[in-house]
Amino acid sequence: MAICESLSEWEESPCTMAKRKTQVDDAGSDNDDASERSLIDVDFDFFDPHPDVDYLALKRLAAQLFQVDAELLHTHDLADLILSQPLVGTTVKCDGRESDPYAVLTALNMHVHQNHPSIKALTEYVLAKSSRDASFHSTLQNLLGPAGLASQNHVGYVFSERLINMPVQVVPHMYRMLADEIQWALDDNEPYNFTHFLIISRIYRLSAEEEAELQGPAPRTKRLKQAAAQASQSSAGGVYPFHPEDEVIQKIALNSLDFEFTRAQPREEGSFGLDMGGRMMLVSAARLRLRFHGYKLNGVILRAVENILLSTLIAIRDAINLSRPVNRLPAEVLLQIFDNVTVPSSSRNDTTHQSLVWPALFDFREPKRVVPLTHVCRRWRQIALASPMLWTTVDERSNIDIAATHLARSESAPLKVLVRSFTKPVARTIYSTSASRIRRLYHRSNYGTIVHSFLGFPANELEAIALEVRTSMGTLSSYVAEPLLFEGKAPRLKVLVLHKIPWLPANRLENLTHLSINENTFSLNGWLKFLSGAPKLQEIILRSLRVTQKEEPDDSNRVALNNLRRLAIGNMDGSAASCLISHLILPPSLALYLFSIDTELRTDIAFMRTLPRLPFMDDISQLSLTVKTGPGMVMFTVIVAGASSALRIDWSRRLYSDAVYQLRAEWVRTLLSILDMSKVQEFWIDGPHSIADSIETLLVAMPSLKTIVLRSYDVLSRVYQVLMPPRPHCPNLATLQLLSPQTLSIDDLGVFARNLMRPLDLLVINEAALRLTGQHARDETLQNFPATRVEVCDQRSATKCMVLPAVWTNGTPAHGFWEEDPRLGGTRLDCLDNSFPHWSLLSFSSLFLRKSPNMTKTYIMNGLVEKMQSSDQDFRYMGLNDLLVAVKEDPNSLLGDEAVENKVLRQVLQLVQDKISEVKNQAVKCLGQLIKIIRENQMEYVVDRLIDFSSGKDEELRDISGLALKTITAELPPGGKIAAKACEKLTPKLLEQLSNSATPPDTLLETLSILSILITRFPAYVANPDLQPQPLQVLTPMLSHPRPAFLPTTRAVLFSELLSGSVIPGLGPSANVDNQRTTVQLVAAIARHTPHQIGPELNSIVPSIVKAVQREDEELQESCLQALEALVLRCPTEVTPFLSSIVSVGCQFIKYDPVFILTSRARPWSLISIVVALLLELSPKATYPEVESVLLTDIYDVAHSPLVAGAAFDSILAFFAALVEADMEVATHVVPNLAIAVEKAPKAEASQGNVARCIGQVVKAQRGVAAGTVAEFSKHLKPSSKARTSQIVLSLLVMGEVGRFMQLKSLRSDMSLQENVFSHVIEKFASEQEEIRTAAAFAAGNIAVGNLHHFLPVIVKMVENDAEKRLLSLHALKEVVTHCSHGQLETVADLLWVPLFEHSDNTEETTRNVAAACLGKLTTTHPSLYLPQLHDRIRDAKPASRATVISALRYTFTEASAEFDVLLNSVLMDFLALVADSDLTVRRLALSALNSAARLKPHLIRDQLQFILPNLYKETVVNPDLIRTVQMGPWKHKVDDGLEARKTAYETLYTLLDTCLAKIDLHEFLGRVLAGQSDESDEVKVICHMMLFRLSQVAPTAVAQRLDEITPPLEKSMKGAVVTKDTVKQDIERAAELQMSTLRAVAALSKISQPGANPRFDAFVDQTRKSPEWGSEFKELVGA
Repeated sequence: MAICESLSEWEESPCTMAKRKTQVDDAGSDNDDASERSLIDVDFDFFDPHPDVDYLALKRLAAQLFQVDAELLHTHDLADLILSQPLVGTTVKCDGRESDPYAVLTALNMHVHQNHPSIKALTEYVLAKSSRDASFHSTLQNLLGPAGLASQNHVGYVFSERLINMPVQVVPHMYRMLADEIQWALDDNEPYNFTHFLIISRIYRLSAEEEAELQGPAPRTKRLKQAAAQASQSSAGGVYPFHPEDEVIQKIALNSLDFEFTRAQPREEGSFGLDMGGRMMLVSAARLRLRFHGYKLNGVILRAVENILLSTLIAIRDAINLSRPVNRLPAEVLLQIFDNVTVPSSSRNDTTHQSLVWPALFDFREPKRVVPLTHVCRRWRQIALASPMLWTTVDERSNIDIAATHLARSESAPLKVLVRSFTKPVARTIYSTSASRIRRLYHRSNYGTIVHSFLGFPANELEAIALEVRTSMGTLSSYVAEPLLFEGKAPRLKVLVLHKIPWLPANRLENLTHLSINENTFSLNGWLKFLSGAPKLQEIILRSLRVTQKEEPDDSNRVALNNLRRLAIGNMDGSAASCLISHLILPPSLALYLFSIDTELRTDIAFMRTLPRLPFMDDISQLSLTVKTGPGMVMFTVIVAGASSALRIDWSRRLYSDAVYQLRAEWVRTLLSILDMSKVQEFWIDGPHSIADSIETLLVAMPSLKTIVLRSYDVLSRVYQVLMPPRPHCPNLATLQLLSPQTLSIDDLGVFARNLMRPLDLLVINEAALRLTGQHARDETLQNFPATRVEVCDQRSATKCMVLPAVWTNGTPAHGFWEEDPRLGGTRLDCLDNSFPHWSLLSFSSLFLRKSPNMTKTYIMNGLVEKMQSSDQDFRYMGLNDLLVAVKEDPNSLLGDEAVENKVLRQVLQLVQDKISEVKNQAVKCLGQLIKIIRENQMEYVVDRLIDFSSGKDEELRDISGLALKTITAELPPGGKIAAKACEKLTPKLLEQLSNSATPPDTLLETLSILSILITRFPAYVANPDLQPQPLQVLTPMLSHPRPAFLPTTRAVLFSELLSGSVIPGLGPSANVDNQRTTVQLVAAIARHTPHQIGPELNSIVPSIVKAVQREDEELQESCLQALEALVLRCPTEVTPFLSSIVSVGCQFIKYDPVFILTSRARPWSLISIVVALLLELSPKATYPEVESVLLTDIYDVAHSPLVAGAAFDSILAFFAALVEADMEVATHVVPNLAIAVEKAPKAEASQGNVARCIGQVVKAQRGVAAGTVAEFSKHLKPSSKARTSQIVLSLLVMGEVGRFMQLKSLRSDMSLQENVFSHVIEKFASEQEEIRTAAAFAAGNIAVGNLHHFLPVIVKMVENDAEKRLLSLHALKEVVTHCSHGQLETVADLLWVPLFEHSDNTEETTRNVAAACLGKLTTTHPSLYLPQLHDRIRDAKPASRATVISALRYTFTEASAEFDVLLNSVLMDFLALVADSDLTVRRLALSALNSAARLKPHLIRDQLQFILPNLYKETVVNPDLIRTVQMGPWKHKVDDGLEARKTAYETLYTLLDTCLAKIDLHEFLGRVLAGQSDESDEVKVICHMMLFRLSQVAPTAVAQRLDEITPPLEKSMKGAVVTKDTVKQDIERAAELQMSTLRAVAALSKISQPGANPRFDAFVDQTRKSPEWGSEFKELVGA
């Protein structure tokens, strides 16, 4: 074609696995530098359209092309049509054939496909759009009108679309390929002989102002200036094409027309985004081809076309970027953002950050984060490239090209270099070419390379350096000491960090301010010499040092460090620490930190006594003592501070028993010997009770003490004793602060207050300490406390710490300055970490989370509000999420400007009403956080709004507002004014709602739930006698509410007050049934939750319940039995006097006819069994005689009923176990009586399986009867036995039940009985009766469970060798696999695996299913071994083998371990690929496996749905080839063999709707649901109705748009069955069920319909509402 011919020189590229492959540079690059271009080269592969991969991407591209009109043109059908002709057309991809295409070009024959929905819609669309151009419209009418479509003049629709950033250079290749493919198709006589091509593309329009602003920045190269000028000339009237090639095509087009999109909204002035439209062009096929076989253009034309294309693309990108708000930011703000982006994330595992000690002084950035900023847009690239400081960090780990790029772009700016290996070329290049520019350097290597790296060049710019050796110090002893670094030239060096460096540099570093040395050995003289050359040192950190040649200090060998502000020494012996300090002349203003000194010693603390007398030790005004203890560990932390200096000592020991207490006393005495405590005015204490004696010693030494702060109440009693008279200690004490959140006894505080003769000025107490204290007692004690002022502070205020001098708090953060001690489970000074924010690890981390100074709170919050107001639901959600994260990290990020706070709060409340569930839920989470920090008036506003929402008519809004109220109630801070005010505001509102008769029932439930939270968390507020209305007055009438759901919320709260007034009268015989039922339920609830309340009152309660159970009301009787069960279980002692009457009740009700019991009264009867079992367990002597005489006969009858199952039968088993444990002798006649009862029962009422389980339970509870039981039942299995079939079946089942839990060989000393029983069981495999064979398989498998190694090989051998008994043997193996423990299965899995697989290759589905169940269970025992073996067989040529594999996989999904999920994730998609298998049975089983995976393992398939859904959707389509006609007498009947697979596919879609909604394309999903509504199968329709019901809840917007499409099949379903002479009752019942299913769907959909938006659906709903047949039910469903 013309375009491909014009640019044919770009076609040269190698071809690999792809259709074609080419390498294209970024067309938007405005820098021809080769190093820059290498960073953005991309390989593009050209492929044919892939039907299994490209559907969603093609649909998105079609939607991008047609914009708001996409839905009119059936883009999903258009994508299908494109994929149906994969040999004509090209897609462009970057990641192989299975990835999404970035561009597509193809041609569709509009005549051949004229009846296709998409082409039909497209034809109507272009004819309508061309109507305003008479000439164009006439031409199109002649070609695409009825006459034209019947002619031989075929029109090819050229579909061309790509992502906006796709390089234009791919276009010529795509057009040439399309031309070649059309020619090849013509050679094969395919219908691609076009006379015209119709091309539809996009345009955008710019106003004069936008064009002026767009042309403002000058292009960076002369070539681009010329290109821009040409572009401006070629596009008239401010209209520009999105695709540059459109200008070339427009020049040769017969007709061209720009048009507005049909659904485009009017564009407001100043709005964001582009003013877009469409362009269609009609081109003669002959002109477009231009003899593409051989026609070549010269180089001048090629360059001209290239310039046009490039300039147009640049103009498009500039216009798009110009419309984005971020690009309206000043360049300075963007640079600040860029700078923050490049800040590295700190991590405790990042050894580089730890080695730097002061990372802020090195200020290294993340180089790899800079380059992506240059690929966003041209403006960002220009700003980034023009800012050398962004490129100054060079990391040796980068490749040499990237390093060279950074060096070049940083121009002459100082460098920050990280080198971890000098052997790499990058490091050598930096040192050889740019050493003079290095300002900050981190170098880690071995010793030799460090020395040789730095001896060769001067470092005149160097300000900070960190040197680290990887090897230990022991390997470095041979190296030369004290090298001269940088030829002695480092005049600006301020920071020096040496890690494992066994020397001190010989340099004189006069400007050095920060020094850190770790793991070093040096002589004292060398150390002093080095310090004397660094007089400006401000901070020194010394760790793990060894000092040789120690000397006594004198005036000749002491060094004065007058500028020193911080000195930290640790991890060394005490003598070395004392030596280092004593040889220094320290300034009076200093922060000294000593940690981990003498850690290897057990009791020696001499180093403290050897410390020199420091200047600040005589001026101490503050003291903090913290003692932490752990297993065999004690740790002290002492902080003393004066006006301008501070000392901290951390010291820990591994000590045991009494040594700990002795050491504490010695430690305190040492403190007193070295520190003058007489001037201490403030004392902070945190420690266990065992330090109380030491505290008293210290307090005695502090006569000037004014303030005591306790962070632990363990020593509070000793403080009391010290301060109480007649002791005269601490006479100046004025303030006592109790800041611990530990619970404080208000009585102890009262005793202290009464004995404290001296009044205090101030008492401060943490509100959390009083949380278990009654309001009245607390107020009285605090009011009577002898203090001028009493303050109760919240937890936030209670975390304040001792204020330290500026010399301690103002400084550069040092990484890891205080390490964690894992032996104590936390930091070494947990309670005081906040005292030293600039040296703590947390503060260091927060350094990298800081916000730019330019980004104020108002700016940030307004940005979040703008997001929350977006029309895009994702933006709204992310705005809420960002707000939630910001408030969690820093509550003050919102507070400050009340107007902004109100704006944010109102917007969050607005989103509570959002249509999208995810947005609403996120808004509720935000309210839960905001309620903790907002102002009082704002809290009132929130509560008022949510209360209004909850009482409205919108059901969804009521639900979400109820959830919001529950959330904020649960999140309210327990103390402070907010909680009090919230309760004061919220409680009356809730009570008003409860008392309002018009409140909907669902709202009542939510309100009760919220009120229960308030009562639980803030009982004092709700119990306020001034509260109106009183809760009791409102809640008491609700006990008689007709809906029982209201009762559980109120029971536990009101029992104590209502016992005499409501409960006792409510149980009386004169009470009505409803009230009595409610009261009995209340008693049961109290018994379960607070039995201590109800226990003393049983004398008046139990007799009333026993009488009430006699009333003829089934619900009341069930409630009474539940109450008796709860009382027996929870009040066993108090209920003892009433056991006989309870047993009588049980005997009475258990004697009902069993069939009636099990069909109508299963729950009450089950409760009776449980009650009797409990009574047998609690009081066997009193209960057993009556049970035996009255109940046993009836229970025998119930036990053999086939209707007993589930919980009812479990209660039977529990009864028998309790019975035989109560009396051992009874077991000997229970077993035969059970057998006799089942033999006498009619066959229809006899379940031998149930009886066998009961006998097994009896034998398990009393193993003494096991031998007799086996002997009795085994005789019926002998060949000579004349036993009836029922006896044989029962005997086999009993053998299985008994054999499962005990080895039969243990019943006798020899093996004869065991082997004989098993052999007799195997013989029954050949029985003529099916029930005997089934029972024999059950028995064989369960007997094998009891003795695997003896019997299992026999069963396996039968599977392998006996074809007739194989199915029964497999059933026996299934019993083994089902009932064996995990450990047992592991020992026999190998024995079972091969036989199961080899003999599952059977077309008989029953055999296959049994084998698959066994294989699946075995796979979970050793998944790493067996899962690959399953995987190997999915490609088996036999369909039966594949069916077994996929069925087995389904049984593995119940395994919940993370290890199994990891293994399964790697192969799951291969298994699920069987959904597309050629065999129908395999497909159906694969669909079933997919359904199970979606339900049990959704996390493994969510990200793979794009590959799964196309095949799944395909299975929902009716396949005519699978429908056959069957002759049934004179009638013909159609059978759809694909129905089961189709039903399974729809069931899977329903499951995915619940588990993977976020990954589903709802438009396509709805299309399949709509198709299912028209299915011939009523079962499929019902599933689709269920999906519509669910979709109306989770995706209301998507469904609401298509309600009119949904309506016709719903109308058809509501018509019911057409009654004819052949209609049977079942047909009418099925039709009624379908109508009811349809009605539920319509009711749900009616709630999301907007008035007037869906007229057909609205008419249908109105008709249904007025229908005499369905109107009342419909109104009930919609709640109207």
